[in-house]
Amino acid sequence: MVIDADVNVSGRWQSIFNRLAAVGYVDVPRPPNPSGTILEPVAGGLLPKVGVWIMPNNQDSGKLEDFLAFLVSPSDPHWQHAQSCVDSLEHPRFRSVDRSKAVIHTGLAWQRNPGRPFGTAIRSRFLNSDAPQARQLANWRACIVWMNLLKVPCSFGVFVLSTLLSDLA
Repeated sequence: MVIDADVNVSGRWQSIFNRLAAVGYVDVPRPPNPSGTILEPVAGGLLPKVGVWIMPNNQDSGKLEDFLAFLVSPSDPHWQHAQSCVDSLEHPRFRSVDRSKAVIHTGLAWQRNPGRPFGTAIRSRFLNSDAPQARQLANWRACIVWMNLLKVPCSFGVFVLSTLLSDLA
């Protein structure tokens, strides 16, 4: 499960925590694991393993666009200018909680091929899939896949993923 924290990561986690506990998950952490939460079902139960990632980073309020901002080089002059332009609007039409959406879309509008979706922006290298935050999300995702499909420990899955990624580089 990937969900936006929006304006209150603690409130979002509490809501998820309550639902998970209500259906029978035990050992649900408080607060969520900063590396992404993965829960094992009770032995002999019918519940699946479940993973929870709260955008942008399991710790801060925000949304997908805040996560994507981690993937932009801070030294990128277009990114800095996109932030300045959005922040300089006297009467923005967007809500203040949507500032990150305005900035990321402004930054994407100034690329060689403007208006591309987020995935294309990653493939085009405007957004850096090698950023630490992207690696953390990829590792969490790999843990879920390895644990559910291959029934191997998460640490082994992350090791294999890291090896595969370094071979591709």
